[in-house]
Amino acid sequence: MDKTQKLGEPRRVEVEINGEIYRLKTDDPEGLAKIVQMVDSTMRSIAQNTHTFAGNRIAVLSALKIAESYLQLKKDYDELLELLNENK
Repeated sequence: MDKTQKLGEPRRVEVEINGEIYRLKTDDPEGLAKIVQMVDSTMRSIAQNTHTFAGNRIAVLSALKIAESYLQLKKDYDELLELLNENK
């Protein structure tokens, strides 16, 4: 962090996802690094498994895979909350 930057202030970072460089703003570089790692590994896995180099196709399939994971986690969480509420 440079001297002119305040703690918690958004800053620009450079990340690489599936071989492409993106310049992003974030106030949580560590959190962003985790997100970038997840997106990058998902995109690389899909590219390898589908044997395609079409960036848009890889991005859409990756978004679908990540959304599917999110919805499953949300469903599991909601069911857990429901069980906890029943036991009160």
